[in-house]
Amino acid sequence: MARTVLALAMVLVMTGPAAADGCRIAGIADGDTLACDDGRRLRLAGLRVPKPAAWETDASFAATARAGLSALALGRAVVWSVAVPDRHGRLRAQLRRDDGVWLQGEMLRQGLAMVETQRDSRDEAAALLRLEAEARTAGLGLWTSRRYQVQSPESVRTGGWRIVEGRVLQAVKRNGVVYLNFGADWHKDFTVRLTGDGLRACAAAGLDPLALENHRIRVRGWVEWRNGPDIEPDHAEQIEPLD
Repeated sequence: MARTVLALAMVLVMTGPAAADGCRIAGIADGDTLACDDGRRLRLAGLRVPKPAAWETDASFAATARAGLSALALGRAVVWSVAVPDRHGRLRAQLRRDDGVWLQGEMLRQGLAMVETQRDSRDEAAALLRLEAEARTAGLGLWTSRRYQVQSPESVRTGGWRIVEGRVLQAVKRNGVVYLNFGADWHKDFTVRLTGDGLRACAAAGLDPLALENHRIRVRGWVEWRNGPDIEPDHAEQIEPLD
């Protein structure tokens, strides 16, 4: 009996909520990367900020984002519950200061960042998107620049990360792929293409992409040329139904 109780206690410990981790911020590399005083590096999960070395970045907004993050976090203790390593060895996490201030929320609220969730890092997506929309509507920070504005399907440019908003003219499924077409000519008009990962993610989220025909959506991701400009989402949070 004692062994059974001990085993159950161990299971409860192992399956309970993740313990919080934390550190004190000793440095700010750029608008989304922080250095802990213990040597670990953190990245603000769910955000995309202007970077000084990026070809499509306005350098002034990159500097403003870094300064904003420094004001929020430098020298402060931060905590997080879930962290996902990225390919650069940083820990992607939702970070809160010791006084409860949510760093991602404040960056978005001030117009210093955009939302860019990842398939393995989607926590707080709904709240992030709401705060981004509020700053965009108010015309704060980077939303004053044409460089970062939401684009229409007719004017979207390839070769970069974009936010595109428009009405789905046609939603069709062919050979296991769903195409959301925004123009009459699929050879040249903007398309959202959903393949295996994207379709499974939409199904898990209760989003039927075929039901988006004749509805306005906002989609974000890398635009490539595949019979016209094309975004291929791999998780449902990249698609926002608007009506």
